[in-house]
Amino acid sequence: MVKITKSRKTEREGVMKKLIVAGLVAMLAIFAGSVAQAAMNTTQNVQVLVGVTEVFGFDIQELERVQSDTVAPGVAGMGDIHIYANSNHTLPWKIMASSTGAIGQSHAGVLPIKVTVLTGAGTKCAADTVLTGTAVAIYTAGTGEYPKQGVEVGAMYVAPTTLDTAQDLYIGNIILTMTE
Repeated sequence: MVKITKSRKTEREGVMKKLIVAGLVAMLAIFAGSVAQAAMNTTQNVQVLVGVTEVFGFDIQELERVQSDTVAPGVAGMGDIHIYANSNHTLPWKIMASSTGAIGQSHAGVLPIKVTVLTGAGTKCAADTVLTGTAVAIYTAGTGEYPKQGVEVGAMYVAPTTLDTAQDLYIGNIILTMTE
């Protein structure tokens, strides 16, 4: 009987083939792992903080004053008030006004002060609203005027006199307040 044995060369070739196949399997496993990792992702957050300052107030420009020597008895002293309101609030705002009238400096006379709002998209007070010591709303911002800056409200004040108003210098203040 003849026994066939593998040569050492054939054995080495078999071992080499197994090693090559094992190496290829390992490389495929590594490649498959890297492909699987490429499909993964991670997320980080960056917090953004922006502080916006509050804007709420108004400016009065071009306030005209009437001198006492320019008004004859029976003629009203008048002037214009230009209000520029600024607000970044989301609530409607109002312009409130009050006055104790124009007080005579030499006599005890007092002239009433009336206000009429002429311009602005919001709600205006009635024409010739008489101002007293209690503030009343002369203007309420309309839709689209808040939050907004530079909203112009034009008003006119009148200090009426009568034919028997005594000659004097009458001084008064109109107190304006912006409120929500």
